[in-house]
Amino acid sequence: MKRRVRGGLLTAAVIALLGASFAWLSAPLGFPFELSRHFTPQLAIGAGVLAVWSAFARAPARGAAACLAALVFGWAWTAAPYRAADAASGPATLTVAVFNARYDPDALARFAQWAQAEGVDVLMLAEAHGLDAPALEQLFAAWPHGRLSDAEIGAAGFRWTTRSAVFSRWPVETTEFAHRATGQFSRPVIQLVVSHPDGPIQVTGLHPFPPMLPRAVVEQAAIFDAVAEQVPAAGRFIVMGDLNTTVWSPNYARLPGLRAGDPRFASTFPAPFAVGGIAIDHILVGDGLSVVHARVGPDLGSDHRPVIAGLTLSAD
Repeated sequence: MKRRVRGGLLTAAVIALLGASFAWLSAPLGFPFELSRHFTPQLAIGAGVLAVWSAFARAPARGAAACLAALVFGWAWTAAPYRAADAASGPATLTVAVFNARYDPDALARFAQWAQAEGVDVLMLAEAHGLDAPALEQLFAAWPHGRLSDAEIGAAGFRWTTRSAVFSRWPVETTEFAHRATGQFSRPVIQLVVSHPDGPIQVTGLHPFPPMLPRAVVEQAAIFDAVAEQVPAAGRFIVMGDLNTTVWSPNYARLPGLRAGDPRFASTFPAPFAVGGIAIDHILVGDGLSVVHARVGPDLGSDHRPVIAGLTLSAD
């Protein structure tokens, strides 16, 4: 009896894996299949466990299906695109960080302290509407230059905008505030040029709506395409924020640059999980920047962990 129960559980697990595999392969079709790509590492590990279970259970057909899924998911997991740290780059001359504060004033205050201790030069905030604009600027007074977006949550017309901000220690040479008002899931995009001592750097901060509804996935793709069209050809640009996508998502491929640091074992959400979660907070850099170090920060009381990267400007 127990053997039959175990066999039934194994069969059910393999069927669920096949369903997840179908969704993963169908991700380019959009919602809801796109969501499966966010869990590529978990699917790879789960498929591997089922392959081992099938071997012990002497179930070759189910084992073959699990092994094939493990190979596909495992390959995608290990082939994730990113820019590794370059030891030959020397010390970082620019440190950037991004944090989704989940509208929590205490989390914002802890992030400000952490960023100060880490020597962050440019930072991006998402869901920073826990404080009004003057209070937020005062809290981040060490970064006196930058731009804030508006905060409009579930107001008339069902717009779900949240306040974002990009703050810099260095002067901002020019600023441009772009907002794609194409629907209720549109979100602000903050673009500015930071006057770094080694040359100007374009910084883009964004926080698209989570891909939990069909239109939200379409809107995310449109925002990513717009950002890709506006980066400088010289490659001295940074795109960062809670992007609500992982590196395995089809929409992520629309973004310019490469993620600073290895995302394969990173976990930025939910914050209590240092491992085992998903990495949806990113710092992407162009070819004009080299990565000295990059890592996920500590749990600061939000539902996201911050991400930090030390960079240098390429000689060219």
